[in-house]
Amino acid sequence: MVRYSVLEGNEQLFASKYKLVLPSEEELRNELDRERAALEERLLDPPLR
Repeated sequence: MVRYSVLEGNEQLFASKYKLVLPSEEELRNELDRERAALEERLLDPPLR
C-alpha cells in the first residue's frame, strides 16, 4: 500500500536519484519534525548582519 507519492497529479516530476527503500512513516515524520524545528529556530533567531 502506498500512502504518499510525489508523482500523484504531477507526472512531469523527475528524480536524479532513486532509492530502492523508502523511509518508514515514522522516519519521514521525524525528519520533517527536525527540519521544521531548524526552520523555526532560524526564524526566531536570525543571524546578525
